[in-house]
Amino acid sequence: MFAGALIALPWIAISWYYTHHAQWTESQPAIDNESFAPSGTGHLDHIPLRTCILTAITMIILGGGQLLRVAQRDRRDSLVALPKLHPTTVTASFAQMSSIALPIYAALKVGGFLVAFVLTLAMSSGVPTIARGYDFQDSKGRLSQKKLTIGVIATVVVLSFYGMNTAWDSEPFLGYVSLLASVFVIRPPFLAFTFDPAYDPAVAQEKLSRAESSGVSPSDPMLTALLGLLLVVGTAVVGALSFDFSDIMYVVAAAGGFATCLMYVAPANLRSPHKIGLAIATGGAALLCAPPPRDGVYVVFVFRGVLAGIAVLASRFEDRQLRLVMQAHNHHHHHHTHSIDDASNITKLILRYSEPYPLLYSILKESDSRRIFYFMT
Repeated sequence: MFAGALIALPWIAISWYYTHHAQWTESQPAIDNESFAPSGTGHLDHIPLRTCILTAITMIILGGGQLLRVAQRDRRDSLVALPKLHPTTVTASFAQMSSIALPIYAALKVGGFLVAFVLTLAMSSGVPTIARGYDFQDSKGRLSQKKLTIGVIATVVVLSFYGMNTAWDSEPFLGYVSLLASVFVIRPPFLAFTFDPAYDPAVAQEKLSRAESSGVSPSDPMLTALLGLLLVVGTAVVGALSFDFSDIMYVVAAAGGFATCLMYVAPANLRSPHKIGLAIATGGAALLCAPPPRDGVYVVFVFRGVLAGIAVLASRFEDRQLRLVMQAHNHHHHHHTHSIDDASNITKLILRYSEPYPLLYSILKESDSRRIFYFMT
């Protein structure tokens, strides 16, 4: 429950950050008989620069929080030393920065609710990334086990692109690309630990490291904070953004929520059989993400609630089907092993020499068919 509430927090904050700064142009004038006017198209200036600011503050808070946690655990004073710049750590830090920036950019382009919906559904269903941690065949096999979840995500994204979603930006294509990349290619570096087979039946008895679960290798906390600081300075020099107190509050709320989410949310916590975390995350985002202005508020909330319900039902149904498949496979494997173990020494010898002959081996490996074969011979 805590993970579900926490993972929706940054996208709720970013949606209100967008509403605070965006301007809306009406697509058509309101009609007197209509109860509401269409929201038109939103426009937020300097989206790349705003993405950089939010990403930088997130990295500063994330790196600082990780340093504090390690300091409290190890009680070492050497943590304040500058990190050693190895190519692997630098590459990992830049990959981490990209994985944080992609969903932020997508939220500013296509809306916070859609990002919360897609990202949470993918994580709670165990959809793997293809950037790191799996070879191509393994990723392809695991993706094929998540056909229903991927189908729901693809359908919602395509329909949103063709007009089902509010036009948060006049050119949203790159936002949808960033959203799909953050789900299937390089996911934000959430906290992770060993998967529990009871929660994800598709990967039973499989252990994944922190890097494998997100597609991003772990980076040095000090380097993460320093890169965030450099990004803030670079954005301030290049950009022309002005901030007042309310702007700073929105930025800190959005970036702080995202950093807290990255430090404390583990994807496995969302994979309970009943999908309570998924329901809380999508339901909370549906209720609390900022609706577009001048739209029928009730229509927006009902539509979001329907999508949240579809996500929970699809994820539960898919997990149930995978669990049944795994149980059937384990039962067949147990029966097969038990059948061979009960065989006599002569039968085991015959089985070993009959392995090059699939038809004969398939007959002899089962006790019932083996008795019939012996009787007929």
